[in-house]
Amino acid sequence: MILFSGHCETCGLVHALPATEAALAEARRRIGPLRQALTEDKGRMLGVLLGHDHLQREVVLKAYSGTTPLDGLELGWAPTTRRVEATQTEEADTFVQLNALSAQIEALEFPRFQARLAEAKGLYESQLAEMQRLRREAKAERATRRANAPEDAELHERLRQMSWDENTAYRKRLAALRVPIEKAHAQHEAVLAEMQVLKTARRALSNRLQSAFWAEHTLVNFRGAALPMKDAHARDAALLPGAGECAAPKLLQDAARRGVRPFALAEVWVGPLQKEPRRVQGQAYGPCDERCRPILGHLLCGADAPPTRSPRLDLDLLAEGHSWVAVAKPSWVLAVPGRGPEKIDSVVTRVRHFYGAGAAAQAAHRLDMETSGVMVVALDGTSQAHFHDQFLARTPDKTYLAWVEGHPAADEGLIDLPLRPITRKRRHQGVHPDGKAAQTKYRVLARSKERTLIEFTPLTGRSHQLRVHAADPQGLGAAIVGDSLYGVEGPYLLLHAWKFAFDDPDTGVRHALTCPLPAHWPQETHSHLDQS
Repeated sequence: MILFSGHCETCGLVHALPATEAALAEARRRIGPLRQALTEDKGRMLGVLLGHDHLQREVVLKAYSGTTPLDGLELGWAPTTRRVEATQTEEADTFVQLNALSAQIEALEFPRFQARLAEAKGLYESQLAEMQRLRREAKAERATRRANAPEDAELHERLRQMSWDENTAYRKRLAALRVPIEKAHAQHEAVLAEMQVLKTARRALSNRLQSAFWAEHTLVNFRGAALPMKDAHARDAALLPGAGECAAPKLLQDAARRGVRPFALAEVWVGPLQKEPRRVQGQAYGPCDERCRPILGHLLCGADAPPTRSPRLDLDLLAEGHSWVAVAKPSWVLAVPGRGPEKIDSVVTRVRHFYGAGAAAQAAHRLDMETSGVMVVALDGTSQAHFHDQFLARTPDKTYLAWVEGHPAADEGLIDLPLRPITRKRRHQGVHPDGKAAQTKYRVLARSKERTLIEFTPLTGRSHQLRVHAADPQGLGAAIVGDSLYGVEGPYLLLHAWKFAFDDPDTGVRHALTCPLPAHWPQETHSHLDQS
């Protein structure tokens, strides 16, 4: 059996997680979507972790290797172990510099100078060999002539002069032969030195970026211990680029953040056949010894403890079902993530990242960023579709509380004013005969000196419906307190999703939830509610 195991430097123990057949089956079920998302010839490791959350529900988490996200797989897959967004700018700038250095290195055409030097050496060696052959033959001929005329002093003198002249000519020709090779060698060494300077600069940039990557890795285990990559890494193993970027470390980090306790983990290869190391699509593999195993000991530490809900959710839970969770949405927190890094934080994002079964969470309904109150989040697409059908049938009951400026004439009534966007950005809504139908029931709960406490019951769910119906002269003519769009801006919009009733998408049971008022609401509100 494949084991995902490693030695923890902190507790001194070896921790392990098996790759069960159930986990392998779950991994292989997801090969199709991942293979379809691959746009390159390179493959990815696909991993699945099976665990239990704080309600003992079985949770299936999934991940793929690498830090580059794949289009179409944004929802429900474990994020990277490092904070990618923190180094994106540095990464982009560094790669520009790395590419520029690589272009300069390529422009040097070092292989051409290598070839030129090799050619010069070859020509020199062949010409030298020919000169040496001729020199040997001339020397042998002179020796023969001396031997044939041992008493001819004049001949011997001429032969000595010939030897001297040949040696002088040989040295001159040898010096001439060395000129091309010395020139080629000088050019080779000059280009080599320049290339080494560029490569040293490129290596320094690359090492700095890799150090930044490792600095972004803070690995959290199931005991809640967060350690930098270098401290979580086994001391007897080299820290290599790519550590923490495979599927298994992503899954364990994700499970620890969510409070999910794992009982199985499996990885399979997805993509073309890879020869070195050999990888075959659909085949199961264990952790690599170079990059994964040295950090698995830390990541697995504490995995045998009972599961608990992650405190990092940072949302008050009002109720939970098998496929949904109801939370108290704070004011000034988005219901769903918007565009841009500054709008990533939202109720749905927190549920997706830190709620055990919430990896594929979607909003069952939405509240304005400024609005507080009960918000239900579906934990999967099937549950979200059930909620969508309920809203189409208008079976959920929603009740809001609001303080409005001034005093509406009637104590209760029905506001029936169609709404549509009135600006290009579609944020502002307004009453218009060509707009979509919008109806709101209201009831006055209390009147103070300058404000009125209203109970709103929206019969439709148009964007900004309550805010426009309250502020428009054809409605209440009294903007909600703190409404920066339709009234007078304040620190808080005093609009609160107070009660919400709906049918459980799994059991059909009717749930009626009430969300406590935020601390910033006027204290008198509570006494008015007790009397109403």
